[in-house]
Amino acid sequence: MRNERFIMLKKGKKQNRKTWLLALLFVIGSSFTAAAASSDNAMDVSIIGDFYFLNRNIIDEKIKDARILNYMEYKNTGGVNARGFNLRYGEIAAGGSTRAGFSFYGDAVLTPEGARIEELYFKYAIMDGLFVKAGRFLTTFGNSNTKHYHKKPFFDQALFYWALYGNQGLLENGVGIFWKAIIGVELTIGFEVLEGKNELTYGTEQFGSNNQKIGSTTMPNLLNGFINAKIPMGNLKINFGFYAQRGGSRINNDLQSNSGSAIHGMTMAMIGSLSVKYYFDSYRFISIGGEFMFRNTSGDYFEGISQVTYAASYDRTNSGYYGQILGKPIPWILCGVRFGGITGEETIGSIIASGEEGDSVLKTERTTPGTPEYFRISAMSQLIINNYFRVRLQYNFDQAQSQINDAGEQIFYPKLVEHTVILQAEFSYGTFEKFSYSQ
Repeated sequence: MRNERFIMLKKGKKQNRKTWLLALLFVIGSSFTAAAASSDNAMDVSIIGDFYFLNRNIIDEKIKDARILNYMEYKNTGGVNARGFNLRYGEIAAGGSTRAGFSFYGDAVLTPEGARIEELYFKYAIMDGLFVKAGRFLTTFGNSNTKHYHKKPFFDQALFYWALYGNQGLLENGVGIFWKAIIGVELTIGFEVLEGKNELTYGTEQFGSNNQKIGSTTMPNLLNGFINAKIPMGNLKINFGFYAQRGGSRINNDLQSNSGSAIHGMTMAMIGSLSVKYYFDSYRFISIGGEFMFRNTSGDYFEGISQVTYAASYDRTNSGYYGQILGKPIPWILCGVRFGGITGEETIGSIIASGEEGDSVLKTERTTPGTPEYFRISAMSQLIINNYFRVRLQYNFDQAQSQINDAGEQIFYPKLVEHTVILQAEFSYGTFEKFSYSQ
């Protein structure tokens, strides 16, 4: 046992060294490329740092053991922001374009836990308005998923994004084709073919127990399509979109122990978004917007009972929304309020065991109804010191997660009521104009 533990620790250290080396090579390569950039090849490099102090009325360990009812299958896999003083991440981004129609973007994210390549992709313009994109990127699903944290108005993800995909959002390897036309409005239509490895909603790895095996998926596992329109009307700008995706779900909750559970099926999700923004001048504005999400997963449910895994039918329907108001009354102040809620209903069919004396029902059909009481309210105010530095103060009232108490066959879900205050300092320095906080 001690030898196995030593081997696992050794592998973890090797993997950590690899990620740090990968990030270092990315930084060095970006620096040399930037230095060598000519008038034919424009290159931008920026560095971003995010630091925060967080105080919460509930300890981190209790939050880590919580879950969102009918969303997260086991514990809190969405990610937990720790209390106290923290380095959230450092990020080095590089991008450029050529006259030949190619452009690229990549960023390395460094955290106290390790390093990773967050996005790394290229675009190629086939013709005016039509281009392809390939690599690793934040998918175009909803109005917010493609934005990095330093371009979001709030400290954290909107509630349903976090519940569906976790802290990083839907980040996938794949390829997409997009068509953009300006015909009075700016219309964009796109289609993406993706791996679908997100562990909270999709997943590709095989799993099983002593008597049930689910193989790994055939790539690609996720298809994504969208249409988005931006309508300028003088000082008023309207943006609306519709996004849809479909993929295979393989969600494993320790089924290999013969006492856990798992889900195998198909998931379909849709998002509708709408935002209205009015500019008083080049800096001051007010905006109102929001998104609505619907998701359905249907297929098979597996559960281990007395060291034997049984199968049953499975169906889960989720919905969620958020609305927000943002205002910039003066050039260096941005304020906002966001309200978001989620709900869902889960139905697991009867678990039946077959034997020589006939079938016996081990568990009857179970339906966990949804409730509209799971929500989060956020209020924030940020001071924009200059184009490259800002400080944000945010308060969250969160009643979306539940503490799991298992007493025999009964599981209770008392809601956790969280009060969180975050003081955040963030800088973005470099030649990327799109990373400027004045944009």
